[in-house]
Amino acid sequence: MARVKGVDLQDHIFQRDLIVSLLGLESMLNKKISTFSQGQKRQALSALSMIGSPNIHLLDFPFKNVDFVAKEKFRWLLSNMQQSSSIMTTHNLQDAELFCDNLALVVNGRFVCYGPPEYIKNEYGQRIKLILRVP
Repeated sequence: MARVKGVDLQDHIFQRDLIVSLLGLESMLNKKISTFSQGQKRQALSALSMIGSPNIHLLDFPFKNVDFVAKEKFRWLLSNMQQSSSIMTTHNLQDAELFCDNLALVVNGRFVCYGPPEYIKNEYGQRIKLILRVP
């Protein structure tokens, strides 16, 4: 992956070790990804996306099957990356609120709203009604 991103071997090793340490993934080093759980695979792929310090991270459901502690470590790492932006897909509004400064809601393939989480909740949150019927 590092060669594809144009990162030389020394920088790759340094970046890998730093990211692995910050995310607490030491136990995954030198193991085949086929032996990982679904959550561990997501963590490994998210860590790989950081190699080469890209300006934009494209994260497709990065926290599906990932435990809370791993999410927090990754959120901390993302928030401390200078001059970097992330685009994340999720169905989990709680994750979106924790990780994103702005949200875009997509319905049937069209953007219907864009703004900070508070704006989205204020604009659309009042329209959601949950009705429970107990037999």
